[in-house]
Amino acid sequence: MSFGRKGLEGGAHVPASRGRVMLNGEQLTDPVEDRRTAFLAEERSRRAEVRPASRSQEGISDIAASYQPAYSRSGGERNIWIAYLLWFVIGQFSAHRFYIGATQSAVVQLALFIGSLIIMFIFPPMGLIGFVIWALWLLADLFLIPGLIRKHAQGAPSPLFS
Repeated sequence: MSFGRKGLEGGAHVPASRGRVMLNGEQLTDPVEDRRTAFLAEERSRRAEVRPASRSQEGISDIAASYQPAYSRSGGERNIWIAYLLWFVIGQFSAHRFYIGATQSAVVQLALFIGSLIIMFIFPPMGLIGFVIWALWLLADLFLIPGLIRKHAQGAPSPLFS
């Protein structure tokens, strides 16, 4: 009885090199291993044909090579008039910045607005200072919207405080 590879005759063992079976000192070929080796060689040659030759990073997977950051996967072009309408109607909630795709600065702007309102009830002078900063930033957005839309169209991430 042998505790070797399943399906081997008694006295057969598998050496450290895969694919060859030894039976009483005689090498036998494993048809499954030969098919696997042929399949892998065929797949490598097929991928070499499909893969572009000008690839700068050899050894990187196709999925990693085709990865695009979230900011470059835009949902299409943004209309400047919709951004201005959002700025005018619900600008205090940074809706225009969320629409444009500048979500980090939109969250900071919204937190500044809500935080200023809360602090205004606790310590009015500090809350008023935060509220004035928020209002000036909102007014500056009137002039910053075209640049933010241009950056969004180019696929570049927008800076935090622009």
